[in-house]
Amino acid sequence: MKISKVISLDCKTKENRKILIETVANLPLFNDKDVNVNTLEKAINKMSNKYPIILGYMLRCQDSSYWSAMIKETNHHECVKTIYGESIFEVFLKATLFMYVYIKKVIKKENKDG
Repeated sequence: MKISKVISLDCKTKENRKILIETVANLPLFNDKDVNVNTLEKAINKMSNKYPIILGYMLRCQDSSYWSAMIKETNHHECVKTIYGESIFEVFLKATLFMYVYIKKVIKKENKDG
């Protein structure tokens, strides 16, 4: 399954949550495959300290039970993605996955070409 599809999964279903967690757990950022809010936060901070990408803000949408988070590239001061989820854990999972792929496909390519 493509990463963009995994990030857009509706995690109300158990199967979709399992796919998302397994996809993130298989990233090289997680040695012991124990993915929880603390390990996700550490992974996001590690990527943000090394590369020009951050989790810009996170908020709970008032009219629904959803959370949203903005991922920002700091070199260009631009929002590159807004992530939505039912829980903070889901948003952290999706943000970690997006940031990892963005670093690999965009930032490292820019550094190599530039």
